[in-house]
Amino acid sequence: MTVCIATLFQWNYAKGQESPIWGPGAIIASDRMITAGDVKYEPEQLKIAVLSPKILALVAGDFPPHSQAIKETANQLQGNPSPTPFNASLIYGRSIQATHQRRTEDLYLAPLSLNSDTFLAQQKDMSDNFVASVTAQLQNHMPDEVEALVVGSDGQDVQIYRIDSRGTSSCYDDVGFAAIGIGAWHASSSLMQVGYHRRFYMARALSAIYAAKKAAEVAPGVGENTDMHVVTREG
Repeated sequence: MTVCIATLFQWNYAKGQESPIWGPGAIIASDRMITAGDVKYEPEQLKIAVLSPKILALVAGDFPPHSQAIKETANQLQGNPSPTPFNASLIYGRSIQATHQRRTEDLYLAPLSLNSDTFLAQQKDMSDNFVASVTAQLQNHMPDEVEALVVGSDGQDVQIYRIDSRGTSSCYDDVGFAAIGIGAWHASSSLMQVGYHRRFYMARALSAIYAAKKAAEVAPGVGENTDMHVVTREG
């Protein structure tokens, strides 16, 4: 129950009295509505996490899986001298997938004194019907309703990646914007109505993403508070 939005735009990298030097930047916006199990509330807490000095994450859906993914991603990026948004999105997605796998194992395999490794290793001793039944349960179990946006710079470009509930990462650079959460449809519709693209300049981009956030508040569960950040090549 939330909305998080990221848009690419053109930032002026000129110093002092230089002629404008246009390059990529991003503006991100989110509400503060948090979901933890069946509890939803809007505390004085950001839903924007710092994964590295130049990479941020915005989260939607159940909070606990994100807490783990944020820690794991930040820890792995810490040892990387040149982390990229692409690498961060892959690490984040793998953490979401690992959480889903652990939960399905706990539900369907642990009661049988099995885990993924032992289930695969012992299939030759099991009936075909039993293997098919357990496999179907594992494959059909719906993942947690979690999504994330990874927005950041690799030093040259500024990029947007969306991670879905299955941990799959998709690049939205050419689209120019991405939105997640229950208010995503409203936010995306607002941006499409103004013909949003990554060549917008700062003022127009800022007004467009703020209008998209306000439009998303029509959706039930989207909070009224708004946090916004600008991401450039420098961070």
